[in-house]
Amino acid sequence: MFAVCVTGVLSIGIPFGLLMGKGGLVTAGVSRQAALPTPRLTGCASGQVILDRLVQPGQCVQFTGSGFGANELIEVTESRQAGWHSYLRADELGRFSWRYQLLAGSPPGADVFTFTGMNRADPASIPTMAFCRLIVAAH
Repeated sequence: MFAVCVTGVLSIGIPFGLLMGKGGLVTAGVSRQAALPTPRLTGCASGQVILDRLVQPGQCVQFTGSGFGANELIEVTESRQAGWHSYLRADELGRFSWRYQLLAGSPPGADVFTFTGMNRADPASIPTMAFCRLIVAAH
């Protein structure tokens, strides 16, 4: 099975019925997107890019990305661990590097890590997000 990191796109939609006015369709702010370059996934020890995105239980992996604001706080969540999160901060150029040690007993299958920018300077801004999918191999 082959998996890739994908660029995060966040879209906000408004129900069609709410967009209708007396004169027809209202065209204000229907969809907004905040996309980032795809994060790179490498092995911690080797520094080698993991092209097939297949990782082993207990393996340390490193995610590297860019496109966030300078010194922006980034929240990391994992799809298979509801409620789990970690935080890191982008550097002055909006880049980040983050290591994660998979649990030795990680069950096999797909997992998605989400990196969400937490820029609070403008509360109306759409968060910037990047997603990285990987596959945990069978034990």
